Amino acid sequence: MAEVGKIKKKKLWVPIVAPMVLQNKAIGDAYVVDPKSIIGKTVSVNLSSITSDKSHRDFMARFRIIEVGDNAKTEIIGFELGNSIIGRTIRKGKDRVDDSFIVRTKDNVGVRIKPYLQTNNYVARSVQTSLMKAIREYSYDFAKSRSYNEFIRDILSHKLQKEVKIKLNKITALKFIEIRRLEKIESESKKSEEPIAA
Repeated sequence: MAEVGKIKKKKLWVPIVAPMVLQNKAIGDAYVVDPKSIIGKTVSVNLSSITSDKSHRDFMARFRIIEVGDNAKTEIIGFELGNSIIGRTIRKGKDRVDDSFIVRTKDNVGVRIKPYLQTNNYVARSVQTSLMKAIREYSYDFAKSRSYNEFIRDILSHKLQKEVKIKLNKITALKFIEIRRLEKIESESKKSEEPIAA
C-alpha cells in the first residue's frame, strides 16, 4: 500500500499592530504556520514610522506580541535613542548629565528610564548631583500617578521632559533634556524571547 504523505500546512500572514497607546497602528506582519507561535516574540520598529513625529525619527521601539486573533496585539516594552545621535548633540562649553533609575507606575509596573540632559554652561559637580536628584524625585512622582500606558504616552508626547526641564531650570539653565532609553522591567521567563522579522 502506498504511504500517505503528510498534509503540508499553509503559512498565513498575520498583521502585527501597536498597542492602543499608539492607536493600534500597523507595525509589521508575520508569515507563519501557527499564528499562536508568535506570542511572546518581539518586534523592533522605528518609532517615527508609527507616531509620524519627526522628533522620534532616531528612536527604535520594541514591542512584545501578547495576543493573536485577527491580528497580533502587542505591548511596548521599550525604546532607545541611537548612540551616534547622542554623540552629535554634545557641544563644547556645556556639561552632559546622564542617569539611570527605576520607577514604578500606578499599576505596579517597573520601568527603567535613562534620561540625559545638557546644561547651557559648565557646572560644578554639586550642581550635576542636584540635577540628578531632582529628576529622580520628579520622575518617581510622575510615574506613580499614571498607569504604564499613560506613562509611555506622556513620555512620547514629551510631557515628562517639559515638566522636568521647568523644574531643573530653577537649579541651572538647560539646553535640553531627553529620555534616551526606556525599558519595561521583565520577569526572567520573558527576557529570553527571540525577535521576529516584521
